Amino acid sequence: MSKHVFSRSVLAVALSSALVAGTALAAPSAALSGKAEAATEAGSLAGKLETATEQTGNSLEQAASKAGTLMNDSVITGKVKSALLNDERISSVDISVETNNGKVVLSGFVPEQRQAERAVAVAQGVKGVTAVDDQLHVQAAGETEDGSLAELAGDALITGKIKALLLADEVVAGTSVSVETDKGVVHLSGEVDSQAQAEQAARLAGTVEGVTTVKNDIRVVNG
Repeated sequence: MSKHVFSRSVLAVALSSALVAGTALAAPSAALSGKAEAATEAGSLAGKLETATEQTGNSLEQAASKAGTLMNDSVITGKVKSALLNDERISSVDISVETNNGKVVLSGFVPEQRQAERAVAVAQGVKGVTAVDDQLHVQAAGETEDGSLAELAGDALITGKIKALLLADEVVAGTSVSVETDKGVVHLSGEVDSQAQAEQAARLAGTVEGVTTVKNDIRVVNG
């Protein structure tokens, strides 16, 4: 009888020990599991922070690159204008110069074709110029005589009105659009971001009194 009691006591003690040991083992396992989850969350957060940092860095680099490009274009434009003014074979001072990513657009009027060709050659010789778009118009001899002075004054007035409209328009404002007028014929050139801006500029030009035709040579560069 005492043996049975002793055996039961031993069994009870063994079961209790097993339960205690199991509980003790479970606690470290839970702790380890919690640590693993925390480590995973920390790693995920670090990854997100790294991605955000990279995106911010890329945005800053793009902004800096764009600013640098605009600055370079301004320098190129200035050098081309200076070269044209200093060239003895070019008598016209009515030449507009615009630059976008190294591409130069020449527009305006010259008295003869040879001067237009010379202007293109001069622009091509400026450091940083990658291409030259010739939109120069040859002005026939005698157009600046007394009989055409009134026309020139009217053209200047038309050009001024169109430029004012473009500056005040919400769609076109801030774009690089050049306006030139010859005997009521308006020539629009330059570059915009969308086709809608190009069309709006032409529409506005056509509303000005005295305009007979609108020649739209505006280029869409991003649309």
